[in-house]
Amino acid sequence: MSLFVDNTITTVRMWDLFGATDVPDYIYWGPVYRLEFKPGCKVIMPRYPWKPIKGLEWNDTIIFVHFTEAELLHCRTITQIIKQLPPVMDALVDIGYPSPRLALFTSKAKNEITFGSPQHEAPDNYFLHQPKGLQLALIGRETGKWLNQNFLNDKVPVFAQATHQVGPWNELLQQPAWEFLRAFTYITHSLVAAYAIYQLSLQLYYQRFRPNIHCAAYLLSLIYLVSNAVCQYGDLQTNMGYVIIYLSWIAYSVMFCLIVYLWVRLLRPLVKSSFFNFLNVTALLNS
Repeated sequence: MSLFVDNTITTVRMWDLFGATDVPDYIYWGPVYRLEFKPGCKVIMPRYPWKPIKGLEWNDTIIFVHFTEAELLHCRTITQIIKQLPPVMDALVDIGYPSPRLALFTSKAKNEITFGSPQHEAPDNYFLHQPKGLQLALIGRETGKWLNQNFLNDKVPVFAQATHQVGPWNELLQQPAWEFLRAFTYITHSLVAAYAIYQLSLQLYYQRFRPNIHCAAYLLSLIYLVSNAVCQYGDLQTNMGYVIIYLSWIAYSVMFCLIVYLWVRLLRPLVKSSFFNFLNVTALLNS
């Protein structure tokens, strides 16, 4: 992405949000509008008319969101802002701007090289609320800080040429190795889940459908295996998808604790009571 500020051209990194693997190639060229906020994460509507420069034609408007500043005004997610963009887009056109085509967000990560990971930029269902005809992209945190200072200090118009870039994280999702890993995870989890169902059925049959620790361990393992096969961490998920993943991790931890308890109980006849007490305490601390 090239930024034109006060007759100076600066090239910066810009790429798609995590999980946006179906964005068509684009080149947008036009003025950059800095979005402003008030407390409560409320967008301030555009109010100052924009006058085109004679002799130059601009086809697009790029909306710039300095997310660090937005956070100070109680914005917690990108989705909170995206939901408010449609009326902003209409207002910009009404006061003379070209049609908005791109919303540019600053990253939360401090790393300027590999920003955009799901650990830092939680998707938060943004793809369910993206306005029609508007693409979304990220720039580095320091780049956003520098650009924001230019708006605040110089009061000069900023123009940009934004060329579509997939970014390193989405390139990873499109690699054959990643597709193989996803398929391998799905197959192995499915096979182990089938075995867990078989063992759970046997336990219920032999125990005459009375609940016991073995059944609980198999059931928790099923929850973990099925959840992580369907909602794989690293793929783009909805908020509910991430909740399911985190709950499955809790189920896995509880299952592990139950297995440790069963092993300790199995060793009880073989060890002295003092050592058995030590094993019990160790298992409890591990839980």
